[in-house]
Amino acid sequence: MRCFVGTRSGSRVYAVRDEDGDHKAERVIILASGLNRPNGVAFKDGDLYVAEISRILRYRNIEAHLDNSSLPNTALGTAAARSVIASP
Repeated sequence: MRCFVGTRSGSRVYAVRDEDGDHKAERVIILASGLNRPNGVAFKDGDLYVAEISRILRYRNIEAHLDNSSLPNTALGTAAARSVIASP
């Protein structure tokens, strides 16, 4: 099981992994750092969305990239961010 976590007062986003099903994290992966107060994360259709103060980042196919040092991301504009949030 994986859980994605942002830090409102910090600058990082983490993936927390429970690899043996005991409901305790065996591994914590720093997905991104140097962000501007990442205050929200959402997972949809395999992509991870991270809300910063002034933008939303999309990390495509995040689970396939958890062990990579460079994660592909796209900064979304306001209209694109609204469509992601509003879609079912």
